[in-house]
Amino acid sequence: MAGVAVVYFVFAKLGLELASATPSVTAIWPPTGVALAALVLGGRRLWPAIAVGAFAANLTTDVPIYTAAGIAVGNTLEAVVGASLLAWARVRPSLDRLRDVFGLAVLAGVVSTTVSATIGVASLSLGDSLSSDALSTWRLWWLGDLGGALLVTPVLFVAVTHWPYRSLPGRAVEAVAMVAGLVAVGVTVFTNSTPLAYLTFPFYIWGALRFLQPGAAVVGLI
Repeated sequence: MAGVAVVYFVFAKLGLELASATPSVTAIWPPTGVALAALVLGGRRLWPAIAVGAFAANLTTDVPIYTAAGIAVGNTLEAVVGASLLAWARVRPSLDRLRDVFGLAVLAGVVSTTVSATIGVASLSLGDSLSSDALSTWRLWWLGDLGGALLVTPVLFVAVTHWPYRSLPGRAVEAVAMVAGLVAVGVTVFTNSTPLAYLTFPFYIWGALRFLQPGAAVVGLI
């Protein structure tokens, strides 16, 4: 439980470093994926670790202590609701069925993330810490949590459930070449004003066909 709290805190601080208008709101929030994976793989009994990590991270910002507590409650409930919905829908963390992928995307990615966004924005409003209108802040918060659920959670899920990866068609040298090529193309795409995002698509196909779920999840995260 202490390990989960520390990992959540570290990823939360990384996410908060990218906050712009409001210190507690960022379009990239990896802790959502960490929290969801922890509660699904380790059990919902780990929820206090999420609460402690979230509260500690938000306490380091400029918001009042009761606002940090409210945000921590929202982050914790988001993970609990997400893990509960995945258990109810019998979603397998191995993501080896289409229903598992859709269940994760809809139940955890779209539905449960509204909990944290709603409680978080309400907490900021209560603490007079909203620097823009509530709707745009809610949207930014929700998109950040959505990204964490859809990009970070799958990597953690398949990293545990597919170990030691002996069933993957691809080999280690090929994996290194794929990641290196993707990083090079990604840097080119995101530092160029020309619309070149489609250049990343072949790497998605490469990762999925040669490295199955682990490959697709890692390519998506990168």
